[in-house]
Amino acid sequence: MRLALSLDDPVASRLATLLTEDDLPRRVERVTYHGEPVETIPPGTREPILYVSRHQARKRQPVFTVHSLAIPSEDHPTGGLVPTDAHLLTRLYTFLSSMLREEPLTTPFGSYSVSLEASHHGPLSPYESIFLELGTHEEHWQDEAAIRWLARMLTRFLHSYQPGAERERVFLIGGNHYCASAERILPHADLAGCLPKHTASLIGKRILTTLHAWYDLILLDWDGLPGGEKQRLAKLADDLHINWMKLKEWRRQHA
Repeated sequence: MRLALSLDDPVASRLATLLTEDDLPRRVERVTYHGEPVETIPPGTREPILYVSRHQARKRQPVFTVHSLAIPSEDHPTGGLVPTDAHLLTRLYTFLSSMLREEPLTTPFGSYSVSLEASHHGPLSPYESIFLELGTHEEHWQDEAAIRWLARMLTRFLHSYQPGAERERVFLIGGNHYCASAERILPHADLAGCLPKHTASLIGKRILTTLHAWYDLILLDWDGLPGGEKQRLAKLADDLHINWMKLKEWRRQHA
């Protein structure tokens, strides 16, 4: 695994001063760079890349967010998708959720939580990539207590994490940007990402084929998709002989 930290990002640059090579297990390489994440940063690896950065949103909520990457487009060779280590994404999210219950983080900006976000933004890299982000506003990016908490938790996680998994790897289509349905999936499978309902019209043959090649199963959140789009996606998946299920039917199998 590579831990990628931009020295021009307020959260990552502070973490770079807190997380030295001695803090990390040998199998984790810390990589620092300048500017925005691009396809060539860091180059020459087939290991998963964990980027840490700031997160911006309209609501000023103290939160950590975890997500995979995608800029959905049928014109891109992979449909604008970036491969994801579903086991790593799932374990990182569940670890942070557990730690926030055991060691709650409250600062002058409020009590922090963790959320899964839909797959979005780049870089459109061929390497398995995940983003871990802090905050929603500049005040959170400068929150020293939150950054120090994150540094401690990242150190614990990276030392305890074991690559590889036997669980089913699934990808969710439908629902909202914050993947509300994910909590019903994670106890039973590793989630690689989510394309929310507002991107449904962008999904075509190339995106579905890529998801089928990379993961074990596509889940359609039937109640979280526009009526015409869910019928279209189901028919297209059937025509392409792609392995998919309705989320509610999959959940019944795992009840």
